[in-house]
Amino acid sequence: VGFTCTGEELSPYIPPREEVEVSGPIEDLAAFAEKYGVSYFDLKNANLWLRDSKLVNKERKTYYIAIPDVEAEKYDPSQTRVHSMAWVRTPPMLP
Repeated sequence: VGFTCTGEELSPYIPPREEVEVSGPIEDLAAFAEKYGVSYFDLKNANLWLRDSKLVNKERKTYYIAIPDVEAEKYDPSQTRVHSMAWVRTPPMLP
């Protein structure tokens, strides 16, 4: 019935540092990321819906791009608080 994890296997929700409203194309997401002080990798990780190295946006729709809080991502997994202890298994003791 489902799966269980140890507390160290869980990741906490880390809210973005900010969200940037974009209503036009972005030719170079790596340059966009650098402008906001994050790496291209971290930007793509925080915005899995970005499928390419650019945002075409011909229709000029409004998108919100999450700028990750890279410092907040440096957390101690043993300090992760679990919503439901039913989701967590105790790792086996070593002899």
